[in-house]
Amino acid sequence: MRSSAIGGRDPKLLRHSEKIDNQTLQRLGRVILSVLTVLLLWLQVGYSEEDPHEEILELCGLDRLPTQDDYPDHPAVVLYDSGEFSIEVEKGVRLDFNTELKKRHVLLVLNPLGKDYGNLKIYFGHNSKITAFKGRVITPRGEVVKVDQKQLLEVTAFPEFFLYSDTKAKVAAFPEVLVGSIIDYEYTKRYKSPLAWDTWNFQGILPTVKSTYTLILPKRFFQPDRSGKSDWLKWRYKTYGVAEGPIKGTIPRVAPPGEERYITYTWTARDQPGIKLESFMPPLSLVRSRVVFSDGVSGTWQDIGNRYYELLEKQLRSSGMLHRKVWELTTDVEDELEKIQSIYYFVRDNIRYVAIHLGKGGYVPHYPHDVLENKYGDCKDVSALLVSMLKRIGIDAHPTLICTKDYGFIDTTVCSLDPFNHMIVYVPQEKEPIWLDATSKFSPFNSLPWQDRNVPALVVRGGGSSGFVVTPKSGKRENLSKRVLTLSIDQKGNLTCDGFLEYGGTQMEKVRSDFTYSSREESQKAARRYLNRWCPGATLIDFRLENFDSPEGNVKIWLSFRVADYADDVGAEMVFSPNILNRLESTAPFSEEKREHYLHLYDPYTEIDTLSFLLPNGCQVESYPSAKSLSCRCGLFRSSCQVVGDTLKYHRFLQQEEVYLDPYYYPEIKEFFEKISIADREMVLLRKM
Repeated sequence: MRSSAIGGRDPKLLRHSEKIDNQTLQRLGRVILSVLTVLLLWLQVGYSEEDPHEEILELCGLDRLPTQDDYPDHPAVVLYDSGEFSIEVEKGVRLDFNTELKKRHVLLVLNPLGKDYGNLKIYFGHNSKITAFKGRVITPRGEVVKVDQKQLLEVTAFPEFFLYSDTKAKVAAFPEVLVGSIIDYEYTKRYKSPLAWDTWNFQGILPTVKSTYTLILPKRFFQPDRSGKSDWLKWRYKTYGVAEGPIKGTIPRVAPPGEERYITYTWTARDQPGIKLESFMPPLSLVRSRVVFSDGVSGTWQDIGNRYYELLEKQLRSSGMLHRKVWELTTDVEDELEKIQSIYYFVRDNIRYVAIHLGKGGYVPHYPHDVLENKYGDCKDVSALLVSMLKRIGIDAHPTLICTKDYGFIDTTVCSLDPFNHMIVYVPQEKEPIWLDATSKFSPFNSLPWQDRNVPALVVRGGGSSGFVVTPKSGKRENLSKRVLTLSIDQKGNLTCDGFLEYGGTQMEKVRSDFTYSSREESQKAARRYLNRWCPGATLIDFRLENFDSPEGNVKIWLSFRVADYADDVGAEMVFSPNILNRLESTAPFSEEKREHYLHLYDPYTEIDTLSFLLPNGCQVESYPSAKSLSCRCGLFRSSCQVVGDTLKYHRFLQQEEVYLDPYYYPEIKEFFEKISIADREMVLLRKM
């Protein structure tokens, strides 16, 4: 056999060597990948010589981080919350503001429920953008996991609605959110808007250790012009629940270079408790500590209305499509009031209301043509369409801004659009004005839902005539719930019933919401559910609605049903409740011994029950509930029973007022409703002869 030459390679050895080299390269690749992974983690997770917790403690002025023992009722605590709001006006453009909000938020997770705060969503729209963002999570071990703007995901906030496709959001899910982790982020949001104001809330559902807010205005805003006037002298602010500040100061101009300085106002609130949620409490906007600002160039509500009218006027233009629809609805109608009704019911029943709140960018409606074409819109869009259609037939209709009862109230000492959250329509008439809210699908013509009633309303008009009026007050007798029933009980305790339930006002709106757009079968199912709520095992025999299709007048529900073993047969006695369909079964809203917030019973109503029981043969009434008469600051209650021959007549009357009461009166209200609940559960005792 011939030996290989020096330096030569045997083919078998060569193949083995290539195999070894490939394996080595694979191992080396895995090592490099591991090193790169560690390097990337090292770049993301920083380990500073100083504990990052110390920085947070210094920021919020604490000696140590809070624990669950410090806040036993909360899943997290806000350690630091700051806002810096600056305003600029483009030269030569009186009604065009550039504003910027810089916000920082630091939160400590106290228990597993607090981990939900690791999800963030920041909204912006066509007139705003997020220009900067950075965030981090500080783990309980002191590790820092960074999140930058590249890791934010941009989404369409309302993808199902084309009209709002320009409203977007930046979303992020922070990593390493554990019990004991600190979530820390800050961002900058820029707006361009003809309206400039802001509101800062120092208090929320979670307790807050330190909250600070700074307003930054160019000094020239306060300097008189050549005429000796300064529009920004109209600027006002008002604080609620905050004793500290503002501290006034100045900061140098950064860019472009110049000598002009900014004037700053800074408010600080410390150790704000988390807001306790209670039944029938005022809206959060009334409870939390906050600072609000007037629009700097609007000295009066007339100014606010005029400037807003200038925005709306461009949007309220008509179109051929809108004109054709108005002609179709009114061409055969002679009476003006009927024309208004026809247009109102068309908008109410055909334009889908979508409740979308867009903040500062959400005060200008879409063009009525677009709303009519797409068949949906928010309250501004629906109202703007209604106003445009009414103006087309010469009706003097006006967009009107309100703050609904469930949202807050209008402090008329601070002129700003910020407190308003809803738009309706005002039509002045010789005698009484017409009020229209076409977003309320179950409100009749010229009848507002309870949220809109008895609140200040800013009627937006041109020519300096904007101003406040008050919407109609809701009447307790108007909001009627009435039951008239004839019942009989046989010797086995089985009950049969015939009668009607009548509803008016806001009570009627609730009934309409249950039965509108339902088939007869679905309506019967709803009626069976209602019956079985009060009478388990009830069987519906007949059911029909009266005056349901008519937009005016009260609604009646005629019922016929039976209930097996309604009366308990206990040997020689039978026991049953005379209150069959309207008991106050739960006093949960009044279960606490004390109360923190004002008690707001906002929906006045009247309940009247008249029931006649035909008693079984061979039985006589042994006892029945005694007459009750109760009253307190929020209402009246009366009930009584009377035996006439073989019939027991039961009457019940409850009337609740709209009240806003100090917690001092809570024990009185609590006792009132507890006594009603007891009275509603009292029984009739029959003895068999």
